[in-house]
Amino acid sequence: MSASMLGHLFQQKIQVEKRVGLDKFGKPMYGPPEDIMVRYDGGLKLSHQDQKSEMMYVYSVFTDADIEIGDRLTIDGLKLIAYEVSTTPDPTNLSQVLFREVYTMLKRGTSL
Repeated sequence: MSASMLGHLFQQKIQVEKRVGLDKFGKPMYGPPEDIMVRYDGGLKLSHQDQKSEMMYVYSVFTDADIEIGDRLTIDGLKLIAYEVSTTPDPTNLSQVLFREVYTMLKRGTSL
């Protein structure tokens, strides 16, 4: 199954801004927003770590678009950072990526 054959699965539109570097203060800089088609799931979740609980926006995104760790995604009006990207190779052409699964997260009450 080629990436083009998966296109019917990607019915949701989000924006991605590629991370292009850091400014003089060490804050990330991003390129212009670009619309991409994806399939995503997620939302506000309660996280329990180290005897603390906090609310976070967590999304999993499936796409054949080129997304890398550190890129900024706009989903449901929220700006989220890609913190993990895993790829699934195309079994018919292992040099090609069939799709990427991207994990994003933003702690509630923080801004980018």
